[in-house]
Amino acid sequence: MNHSRRAVLGVAVTAAATAGYAVAAGQTAPAKNNKNKLVGDGVKDDAPTLSAMLQELAAGGGGRLTLSSGEYRLAGDVTVPARVELEFDGSAHVTVDSGATLTIEGRIAAPAHQIFHGSVTLATGCAQVLWPQWWGAIGDGEADDAGAIQSALNALRDAGGGEVELLRGRYLISTILRIYQGTTFRSDSHAVILRGAATSGIFINGDEGATYPGYEGHGDITFEGGTLDGNIQAFPDAYSAVSIGHAANIVVRDVEFRDVSWAHALEINSSTHVLIEDCRFLGYLDAPDASRFFSEAIQLDIPTSLSFPAFGAWDGTPTRDVTIRRNRFGASGTPGTAAWPCGVGEHGAVHDVFTGEVRIEGNTFDGATYYAVRTFQWRDIQIIGNLFTGCAGGVALSTATPNSLSTQDVNGVQQGDSQPNSRVMIANNIFRDTGGSGAVAAYGRDHALNDGLQVVDNLIENCGGSGVRVSFAHALAVRGNTIRNSRRGIHVDGLDDAVISGNLITDTVVNGLEIVGGTAIVVTHNTVHRAGFYGALFTETGSRTWVSDNVIMGPSLSESGRYDGIFLSGTISGGEVARNHVIPLDDAAVRHGVQIGAANSALMVGGNLSPAGSSSLHNLAADSPDALRLVSANGTRYTLAIDDAGELVVNAE
Repeated sequence: MNHSRRAVLGVAVTAAATAGYAVAAGQTAPAKNNKNKLVGDGVKDDAPTLSAMLQELAAGGGGRLTLSSGEYRLAGDVTVPARVELEFDGSAHVTVDSGATLTIEGRIAAPAHQIFHGSVTLATGCAQVLWPQWWGAIGDGEADDAGAIQSALNALRDAGGGEVELLRGRYLISTILRIYQGTTFRSDSHAVILRGAATSGIFINGDEGATYPGYEGHGDITFEGGTLDGNIQAFPDAYSAVSIGHAANIVVRDVEFRDVSWAHALEINSSTHVLIEDCRFLGYLDAPDASRFFSEAIQLDIPTSLSFPAFGAWDGTPTRDVTIRRNRFGASGTPGTAAWPCGVGEHGAVHDVFTGEVRIEGNTFDGATYYAVRTFQWRDIQIIGNLFTGCAGGVALSTATPNSLSTQDVNGVQQGDSQPNSRVMIANNIFRDTGGSGAVAAYGRDHALNDGLQVVDNLIENCGGSGVRVSFAHALAVRGNTIRNSRRGIHVDGLDDAVISGNLITDTVVNGLEIVGGTAIVVTHNTVHRAGFYGALFTETGSRTWVSDNVIMGPSLSESGRYDGIFLSGTISGGEVARNHVIPLDDAAVRHGVQIGAANSALMVGGNLSPAGSSSLHNLAADSPDALRLVSANGTRYTLAIDDAGELVVNAE
């Protein structure tokens, strides 16, 4: 490590004068020789002499006092006044006796080695950049540097904020580090903080057992650069790398989180105005019983004594206004670890408390073993422009199990019913090589319909499950998606008010489109190309369903003549089946272009096309003949149909 550079701590001297020197405005006073006044032998008390020299400089308008190599013992309190710079030369350092304090109001200039022993306090409002080396940090990966780093953090706590700069090196820590209001923790790109004991974490923003209501905890905190390494081969115990609670204005930028056991890389709890960008979340170790198969690298959570036991208040403060962008989630390559199960998400809830205003943009999720993104009772969510590769599942919207811990209110009173996600946009993402859990999955409940879900303009390739699967939703739009090589293209059930339009679905193992029940559903202008079973299958009970202007090319490829292009096999009352076009491919015959079961009723049917040689329409719905509907000038409505003899039949409705 190169510790030869010097750092300056404090506020700049703008004008100064020392005894025997004249200093122009805007300059720093030259060094004042201290050899004839200070002893620096570690035995004699240098506090009185040092105090007098510092006060002399302050009285003259400010300046610099240089401590030559040596140990300066301070048996009494010493203050470095504002506009005075105390410079440490060579191996100079101060030792502050127990009961005494060195208070810094001005400025410190020193190389990166230990200059402080004992109690050092920064005055409130004193702008600082600190090196943990000044308190004895080594950074060799063997010495315990937790105390030195914490001393720097405590100094900034007392000063009301500032910056810690962590130089290149490997810093072993045996205890969790506590970071406070207004602190920036900036690390060299080659600086690593290494867990050196079975700690519960690496950083937390507050004190054990404290109480911070709302967003009134320690905020205005920035982490930038460096690596936080769990060292899990030596310490495989559960821990979360960074835990933030009850805070506002948090930035995490360009940090690598490496190898976390069981819990989370970054726990954001009861916090607002959060930015997480350009970070790397690499490596995860599950619990020995595989019970933490769902853990999130970034968890956005709500404070309870179970979810955030370190400190309160457990007052139901929601996490909101979070931006997560340009991060990478994946494997570290450390033996025994895997990629993260979930990149961003949550797995618990509190009744009537909603995580919200979350933007997940431009991230890469590689090899997630659960769902890469999982919302849980969230509102106002944008999941846009991300890349998902080789994940077991892509994006999931989850709702709580009724009468569970997640349906209790903030006071622990059971409310029974679960609550849905709402106003969620999933757009312009790429899902590649997704497993059986599917690319987009939204699971509501019959009493908790996910509301206002938009799945728009995504590209889904090679999916072992459904490209898009939605259960129990209101005001759903699935538009403009391209789904290639999936087991199912789009599967929906339990819908109320939905549009499925303009999607291109190719090469499905089973059905291109599956619509299972629902009310007020429009399925229009979709293209299904090469489906193993049905091009579009409608089952169970529904009402007001419009199926129009879809193109089905090559259904029934798994078994010639067994499946239809479009099949309404359930009980649908009201709607339309019109202007759909079914085209067989690859010598695979279609049983029927369009088949409408006898239990359906009150449908407007007409204009569906299938080539000669197949049954274009097999309609068993007695009150829904294939007909052209016309309205006369006086408003009378007529149907124009053809009977089995080929004769036109006109009926007034």
